[in-house]
Amino acid sequence: MNNHQEIIRTIPLGSKINPLPYLRNGWQTANSVALVYWNSAKWAELVFLLPKTAANYYFMAELSLADSNIGHNSVDITVEANGRNVANWQVNSSSIHDKLAIIPKELIAHDGLLTIVLSSADKCVNLRPIQLHTVFIDTNLAAYLKELQTGFDWVCGVRKQLLATVRKVLFSLDNVSAQPSQIKNYLQKIIDDPYVKLSHKTDLSFDLDYFRHNFVKLKEGEIHYQIRQWLDGLNNLHNSVIDVGNYFSKQLDLSLSNSSEIKLLTASGIDFNEKISVLRGKNEHLNNLEILLQKETITSTPSTLYLDITNACNFRCRMCYQSKSHFLRTNLSNRHMLMLMEMTPYLSNITVAGLGEPLLSKNLESFSTQAKILHCTPHLITNGSLISSRLNVLRNFSKVSISFDAATAKTFEAIRYRSNFEIIKQNIRLLRKEEPEMILCFSVVLSRLNIDELGQIFEIGAELGVNEISITPIEHMPFLELNSSDRQIFVEEFAAAKKIAKQYNIKINNSVFPEIFSDNNTPRIKEELLRGVKILPIKEERHLTIEKIAEILLCHKFQYYPDPVVFYPHKWPEVTESAIPSKAVQPLLARTSFRLDEELQKINQKIEQLTAELKAKPAHFFKMPYCLDPWKLVYIKSNGTNRLCCHVDIITGNLGEDGHKASINSLECRKIRKSMFNVDDMLPECKRCQAADRYMGLRGLQELSKKHQINFVEKMCDEVNI
Repeated sequence: MNNHQEIIRTIPLGSKINPLPYLRNGWQTANSVALVYWNSAKWAELVFLLPKTAANYYFMAELSLADSNIGHNSVDITVEANGRNVANWQVNSSSIHDKLAIIPKELIAHDGLLTIVLSSADKCVNLRPIQLHTVFIDTNLAAYLKELQTGFDWVCGVRKQLLATVRKVLFSLDNVSAQPSQIKNYLQKIIDDPYVKLSHKTDLSFDLDYFRHNFVKLKEGEIHYQIRQWLDGLNNLHNSVIDVGNYFSKQLDLSLSNSSEIKLLTASGIDFNEKISVLRGKNEHLNNLEILLQKETITSTPSTLYLDITNACNFRCRMCYQSKSHFLRTNLSNRHMLMLMEMTPYLSNITVAGLGEPLLSKNLESFSTQAKILHCTPHLITNGSLISSRLNVLRNFSKVSISFDAATAKTFEAIRYRSNFEIIKQNIRLLRKEEPEMILCFSVVLSRLNIDELGQIFEIGAELGVNEISITPIEHMPFLELNSSDRQIFVEEFAAAKKIAKQYNIKINNSVFPEIFSDNNTPRIKEELLRGVKILPIKEERHLTIEKIAEILLCHKFQYYPDPVVFYPHKWPEVTESAIPSKAVQPLLARTSFRLDEELQKINQKIEQLTAELKAKPAHFFKMPYCLDPWKLVYIKSNGTNRLCCHVDIITGNLGEDGHKASINSLECRKIRKSMFNVDDMLPECKRCQAADRYMGLRGLQELSKKHQINFVEKMCDEVNI
């Protein structure tokens, strides 16, 4: 590939990045998935512009052999920097190798230009293409070691996920009639590992002393390689544990034998309806008092629930996590639903959506019926495929959004694998006929593939009687993300969409802003994009016999730490405490009754107490938090854990283990609430967030502030139109 990029770009220091902008001669790319290959037996070239510095540079490349069944087992590579040999590497498998070269500062040109040339005398490079994954440059050893530590910490996170899955599967196995003792004993052995029992934390730190002890191993990529092998081992074991869980989940009856079991409130009438309305208003008042007083622990209940009721799905949409990963199928059980029922009297808004298709849940009807009785405002997001068979459930919702990303069957079915465009349109037409007062919405994920169909999507929406259309840009798929060459298409299509929306009174919720369009100006060729989408791998559900699952599972070895070569004393950190068996978690039971008058009395007493506390505070005490979600929103995932919000998948509690009151006041929740008043303490994900819904409930907070003549001395929350 010649002259891949004519512009010489400055490379940001200290982070792994995609090499695409820095490639020159000798490379080939697979455009649909942005893979970079070197398949020239001569040489391949990268060109960087470096910031001026008086230090040596550390250059690292992630490399692997492609097509592992072809050609020789290794390739020797010579690395030159501005014409001088700086390293000799060997890449010997399809596993990723992290290779390091030190580039003396005197080799860098006065203008900061650096040309890296990879060459090989090995004639087999043509047969065994070398894939370049990322590049990394920095002048600081500490930055390089921080990158290494980040990789180690990442695998520790994967280990944590594996152990959580093992515990969930063991709990499931206790509830099936035919318990596979061999599998159960193997999983129990993992939980009984002394490091696991003690949650032992290593003192391992990749400091400069560590680097000096292990310089050769680090330079050759051996430490990176062993950490990556550790990651692969944990991932493979995790996949097998998931197979066990998914196999036996089919034997567990998660449906309710009697839907009345979860109906804590079935009363109706004017007095009841008025009291529920008063309860919600009082709870909101208490919640706002807790925000003004900067309370980390709250006694109120968040007024908005986002519910991921199941992660099972009958589609495999190309941009969805469902298509990319093998994971444990989970559904909120009747015990979880009972706990959620404790919250419903306080909830003003409920959205049922998430990773899976909600209409597949057997518990959805009971929960949505209860929400309807309590006059919540329930909203369902669905792929639309099951509408005709679940009309009885859909009648409980005041608003239904259907994922609808194209105006033609060809594009729609390419994006939403396993879908049927015509059936979904028929289902929407049926729903509108059966529920003429329901708010119907389209949810459109806009990409380079469907941007030219936006106007037509609005035409179909108008024809089917849609009330709202939401447009959000695609994420995490670089070759489909909008770029500068798409701006004019969007301007034209959006103008047509607005014209139709005005004519048919369709509300538009648009999140495609000018900054979304990247500086890349790759021409848009729709047929190429379609081909690229269709060749993306899809993670299908694995259908294995229990004998095969057991055979694969028992082949894996659980390693709490990587190979000892990673630790320069060449042994794992010692367990210094005697191992104590873990205490079994006893599942909490939810309340089965609700006394409305008692709840009102409790809230009134708390409001009186906090109002007095508010009046005693000096004027300079009050601050507006950066985000209101930590007080206003609770997000429950299908495995019973609490997620931070709709935008960030950070676990903050566990509804199933702690109950709803304790889960919304976990240590993590309290820390996050505290951080909302000090930007330096906030999570990086929160600092980057500009979502408009972080101001949810702002009007009520402002009205209460005005009532008590509070002027905020520090406004972290941006001024917004509410």
